[in-house]
Amino acid sequence: MRHAIYPEKQGTPTTTSEDADYPVTNLLTDYRKQVWKAVSSVQTATLTVPISAGSGVIAIYGTNATSGFITVDGGSLVRTAITITKGRYWQEYTYNAASCVATVEITTTATTLECGIVRAGVLLEMTNPAYGISESLMDHSIKKELRNGAYYTKKLEMNRLLSWQCLMDRETDYRELMTLYEYYGPDPFAMLITDKTGNNDIWTVFGSFKTVPSANHGTPCYSSISISIEEAV
Repeated sequence: MRHAIYPEKQGTPTTTSEDADYPVTNLLTDYRKQVWKAVSSVQTATLTVPISAGSGVIAIYGTNATSGFITVDGGSLVRTAITITKGRYWQEYTYNAASCVATVEITTTATTLECGIVRAGVLLEMTNPAYGISESLMDHSIKKELRNGAYYTKKLEMNRLLSWQCLMDRETDYRELMTLYEYYGPDPFAMLITDKTGNNDIWTVFGSFKTVPSANHGTPCYSSISISIEEAV
């Protein structure tokens, strides 16, 4: 992957609108579908996210917002207009050595604004994947054959599975990757898989390692790495 948020630095967010049944603290869980919602029929709201010292990126996932503005104080990011096309958004900003606050003003065209995840922290940089990223859906639906040959079905959640290979410097990027795995283990985290396409909404993922990354040490200094990421539900 090209970037990951490691370690996380976000504090407890606040908001200008909150449905008591869908509190803003839901943004800190690991579940995209456990959302914060604004009050019914409110389409625009502001999230205020405190961030500890040493950050350079903020990301949101599981939102129905389509547009908005992001500001990070301390001169790190002046008020910047954003467009959200896939329910997720990745925003890097100038490294802030001090603690700061991100202000995220978002708007939806749906009836009520909602969002599932917010993460911010240190921008860990690694290597872009080689061309040929594999993407598929993991379908958790139930399909059970009955005695008469018919099927009982129940549609459940679906999430993305992305796999790729990349060539990494063994003693820098690969060691950082394994440190990242040791830190998060099976838990999901925010990442940007590639920055080569110019469409971060597609390639930013809140997910976890499907398997332990594996390395083929084919040269004295570089290794071919296999990575598989499962999007968190």
